[in-house]
Amino acid sequence: MKKFTTLSEKIESQGNMDESNETWILGFDFNVDYNSETAEDILSDIQKRFKKLYVGNGSGGKGFDVSFEGSKKDITKVKKYIEKTYKNQLNSKYTNMYLDEGTVTKPMTFTFHSTRNAKQFAYDVSNAAIATTNVIGKTVEVTLLRVSSVGAAHRTLAKMSKKSKGKLTESAYVIAEWVSNTMIPTPIQFDDESILLECDSADTIVDVNQSLNEENQVRFQDQLNSSMESFKKMIRFAYENTK
Repeated sequence: MKKFTTLSEKIESQGNMDESNETWILGFDFNVDYNSETAEDILSDIQKRFKKLYVGNGSGGKGFDVSFEGSKKDITKVKKYIEKTYKNQLNSKYTNMYLDEGTVTKPMTFTFHSTRNAKQFAYDVSNAAIATTNVIGKTVEVTLLRVSSVGAAHRTLAKMSKKSKGKLTESAYVIAEWVSNTMIPTPIQFDDESILLECDSADTIVDVNQSLNEENQVRFQDQLNSSMESFKKMIRFAYENTK
């Protein structure tokens, strides 16, 4: 197998890119009651301080998420300020900062025990305005809209699929992202056998994937998805490269 590059090697290989023309996305998840005075004060502060970069906020439950977009330099300043000022109010596990490459989100497939449950799930998702849905018998294809926080959207979908007694039936890497965002251990099916992916392993897989260049991300994900044996080898590789 071709040697995987590290994140530093990836950056070095890309040379001196003009980052001023790139758009970066930043999302935070706060563990503060969305209807509280504390939440109101936090939102007022960050909206005024970063008015040109602020995108919006939303709540899928008790807490709330906020998002920003702008140049890497500006977004980094926002990240440092919020992490320093609101450290105790953040669910830091769900902080996301990434380059907006304008890619189209691939649909995720959920499977249910009945068409009735599938339709109920699709109805709930549509009402939440976080994704489009396509019902095919007992399965539902879900394509996320542009949301302020993918993590928050995944957690909302997790609650809805549980309510309708469904499960995510996707490739190993897609499930790894799902588990990392929702903190819900989820089984991965390989032909006639399955393995339960725990949160720690999912986080490690996602971290390693993000450190690779585009070509090696494809190779890494292909190896994860190909078989149970290959998946276990990639898990070992991931842990070895995050020590």
